[in-house]
Order: sequence, then structure tokens, then C-alpha cells
Amino acid sequence: MASLGAQVYSTRVLSQPVPSVRPIYGSVRTANSEFSIYQYLFIVLRYIFIDIAIYPSYPASTYQLPEPLMKRLSVLFLQAVVVLFALVTLALMLWEPHLEGRNVNATLYQIYFNDPFLAYVYIASIALYLALYKLFRLLGYIGRDEVFSEQAVQALLTIKYCALSLVMTIAGAEAYILIFIRGTDDITGGIAIGVFLIFITAVIATAASVFARLLQNAVEFKSENDLTV
Repeated sequence: MASLGAQVYSTRVLSQPVPSVRPIYGSVRTANSEFSIYQYLFIVLRYIFIDIAIYPSYPASTYQLPEPLMKRLSVLFLQAVVVLFALVTLALMLWEPHLEGRNVNATLYQIYFNDPFLAYVYIASIALYLALYKLFRLLGYIGRDEVFSEQAVQALLTIKYCALSLVMTIAGAEAYILIFIRGTDDITGGIAIGVFLIFITAVIATAASVFARLLQNAVEFKSENDLTV
């Protein structure tokens, strides 16, 4: 009886219209109507909590979500990761000064406005958040099938320059620690973290530069083909 119910229910669910053209931002246009992303999320949750939970013995290969929906959900997930990373790093930078021993009895003004090194870190972090913003926009271009565009190339170039800026500012912070703090405090951990961050940001800058060059060539080739046609 359960098997018969699964077949009847799955036939009804899988008979829904499948998107026939690429999605627009925030919604998916089908042959019959326009479905918002929230309606498709409802379909996904229905698959998970009803089809799979109630009828787990039914073949999982029959549950094929529309490809535009899968692509849109992937982009939304990556954008959520970028936003979450930005919020976590911001919270860490705001909370970390309170954990230092010298700031146990300090006021908020003394913590945030009497430390030149902390001000240097906050100014340097502008490049980080600009790069994250451009990465968020780049993911949006990918979700709208606009990756082969000058906007995407400019986003990659901005990420590259922001990463190079972070390399220089971190190197400056390392020099400050070696010159002014060495001998008065243990700097081993700070130096190790700085070297690791320099390596990571240098890799990101290199990757962004390579992808920007490849994407620029692809955009130029696409433009030439469009003019030829």
C-alpha cells in the first residue's frame, strides 16, 4: 500500500512543469508560469520531508530537481558563505581586543582609540571586505549567466588588487611586530599567523589574476564572434 502511495504521489509531483529557459535573478521562468525561488524551495523541502522521509524505499534517482534551480541554489549557498565569513571576521576583529590582558580594565574608548596598531588593522581590513563584496557580485553574475562580461573581469581584478593590498599591509604589520614588539612580548604566534595569511592572500591574488586574464580572453573572443555573426 505504501509503495502504491509512493508511486501515485511521486507521479503527481514529478509531473510539474520543468523550466524551459534560463532563470532570471530571484525567480525561474517556466513554459507556463513564473515560479519564485521560494516556491521552488518549498518543492525541495517537500521532496526531503515527504518523499524521502515517508517513502525512503522509493528510488532516489527519480528525484531530479530542475537544473536552473540547482544552479541558483548553489549560487545562493556560496553567497551565504561569503556573507557569513564577512560577519564572522568582523565579529572577531571587534571582540579580539577585549581578550588582551592589557585591556582587562580599559574602557571602550581606550581599547579602540588608543591603539595605533588596532587602527592599522581596521583600515587594512577595508580591502578584505571590498574583495568579499566583489566576490559576492561575481557569484551573482554566475547565477545570471553573465560570467563572460566585463563586469565579471573587473570583479576579479578588484579581488586581485585587494589581495595584493592585504599582502603589503600584513607584511607591514609583521615588520612593526619585529621592530617594536620583539623583546617585550612573545611574537612567535603573531609572526606565524602573519606568514600564513601572506601566503593565502598571495595565492588568492595569483588565482584571481590568472582567472581574470582567461576570462578577458574569453570575453574578447565572444565579442569577436558576435561581431562576425
